[in-house]
Amino acid sequence: AGDANVLNLAYVGRARARINKGAKPGAADDAARVPVGFVYNATADATIGRRNNRIFQQVNQSNATSVAPAYRTLNDPRVSVTDLNRTAPDQINRLWNQNKYSSLVATYPIATGLEAQLILAEARGGAAGVAILNTLRARTGVALPPLTAQESANVDAAVAEERRRELFLQGNRWFDVKRFNLPQVPAAGALYAKGGVYGDQRCWPLPDAEKLANPNFGR
Repeated sequence: AGDANVLNLAYVGRARARINKGAKPGAADDAARVPVGFVYNATADATIGRRNNRIFQQVNQSNATSVAPAYRTLNDPRVSVTDLNRTAPDQINRLWNQNKYSSLVATYPIATGLEAQLILAEARGGAAGVAILNTLRARTGVALPPLTAQESANVDAAVAEERRRELFLQGNRWFDVKRFNLPQVPAAGALYAKGGVYGDQRCWPLPDAEKLANPNFGR
């Protein structure tokens, strides 16, 4: 009802849904409507545990969670991390902090114009998609060189990589891994330091309680 923020939030949400379905024309139409500078944040609170910025709490305060190795040496201002030069309590994994969220009260982006641009790049593809990615890379505060010819030759791979960096710690990566069918890291079958191997599941199994409550569920 005349609230531009809510309208843009809805456009980003629908663009996500459409790109996940492979409905690229509709996704492009929605994403193109969102201003690049749009940001819709969720708030956080330091005094109420369930409203803490959980990323800051778990990664920067708990000493039990670390930034994944693939994000540690990207030399990209969008992925700012710090090596703590010590191991976690398991005495195996090295602790790295994230610098994107600076406190328990730091806000989280729910939807942004930058994400909309990434959806637009994916939906349009080709030279138009590469141009969008290069514009995002060249903006103030990022100042990265254009994509190489090799990177530009595979727009989907370039989009997936730019999303990995641009949307770092915003809750999008797992959906991208599934949509682009990206390799799992660690790979299925890789040995886990504490015993056993990593599996190949890409989603949580349906709980038994849900299966038992639905007589139509195939067993």
